[in-house]
Amino acid sequence: MHYQTERENSADPDSVLLPNLKIDGANYEVTGPNAVIADIIGHLRLVCFFMLFAGDFVFNMFGGINQMPDLVKDSHKYIQENKLQFGIGVFFISSIIQSNLMQTGAFEIYVNGNLEFSKLETNSMPDFEAL
Repeated sequence: MHYQTERENSADPDSVLLPNLKIDGANYEVTGPNAVIADIIGHLRLVCFFMLFAGDFVFNMFGGINQMPDLVKDSHKYIQENKLQFGIGVFFISSIIQSNLMQTGAFEIYVNGNLEFSKLETNSMPDFEAL
């Protein structure tokens, strides 16, 4: 009962019940192809938004939309007719893909500075017996 009262009055309740436990979190930096692809998707999203809001200006610099190939004309027409849907779709779909590429699932347990468990190495979460 002494611990419960002390825990309720403490600024850091976990330190009262678990005085030798230190929990620390950090981000695991994503590198390699996933980071590059996520970066490319982010840039493509910016290009799509630029074309959504300033597409006519860009095409006029190159002689107008009528000078462009049919694929570009059809794409421009679709974007202009469906601005809201296109903008929301590009934003959400690209954000979902980017966030999935940037997840590592990293979960590691260190005891006295020594790595005891790594989800990156075992590709699974630890069970109580393993700890």
